Amino acid sequence: MDEQTLRDGMRDAVGSEPPLGFDPDQVAERAGRNQRKRRAMVGTGLATLVVLAGATTIPGVLGVYDQRTVTPAAPSVVEKSPAQNGELPLPGVVPPRPEKESGAEINYPEKKLGKHEKSLVRYTEKTVAEIAPNLDDVRVIRSAIPVSGKSETDKTRRLQIFVRFTDEVGPSSTAVSIHAPGTVSETPSQICEPDRGDELTRVQCRVVPQRDGSTLVSSLADPKEGPKEARVRTVRHFRADGTVVQASANNFNTQELDPNSLRAETVLSEKQLTELVTDPSLTLTK
Repeated sequence: MDEQTLRDGMRDAVGSEPPLGFDPDQVAERAGRNQRKRRAMVGTGLATLVVLAGATTIPGVLGVYDQRTVTPAAPSVVEKSPAQNGELPLPGVVPPRPEKESGAEINYPEKKLGKHEKSLVRYTEKTVAEIAPNLDDVRVIRSAIPVSGKSETDKTRRLQIFVRFTDEVGPSSTAVSIHAPGTVSETPSQICEPDRGDELTRVQCRVVPQRDGSTLVSSLADPKEGPKEARVRTVRHFRADGTVVQASANNFNTQELDPNSLRAETVLSEKQLTELVTDPSLTLTK
């Protein structure tokens, strides 16, 4: 994840919360067009992806938020900050209750990737390379399907994909999570609630309903561990069918929190992350 080069740049990031500098609906529509072009490039005869041990997941972004109402970037976007003790009325985007799990989601082996999951892994790698042409050596370093209960019977609930790359500063990565319908219990407004007690402190968080009934949640946070100016940017797409796609980027090397290698901005911008998570091909629903 990248940072700001100087403290002045950091003040700009954590001070006022500007409106989105782009129309998310247009980005989503463009992603739809691009995915049709890329679909022909995605081979189904993928070799089994080697899962690298020791890869570190990027935690979800939760924490404090800016309570001010933000001016919409376009008439189609109604952008609000959630009330501290209430929910935003977002009909059509609140996912159904999670299915009853057969066991705790901890210490269970990961499910083997099937044909569809393998194609999603390869597709995600290609998509990251296309939305960020300035990056070099773009490759998936880890993919996994965490399971609950008996792995041989539990269907795919979440696919995690970690893509590593290099820019002019050095190596970094992005984490992409694709959640099946009915597997995410948090609503968009709950994500922006303050004082969640997790590993990140949120300095920006906004909920942006879309014309198609889906909702984007964009947040910027700083980890409690690491350099002072380290930042994590996360964009989540809550789709009308209950699917949730999340992508995170940072301004530092995820394997080495070197304060001298921080970037002025996250290695993938808010716009690029939005294009990634709104790609309709990123879904576990066949």
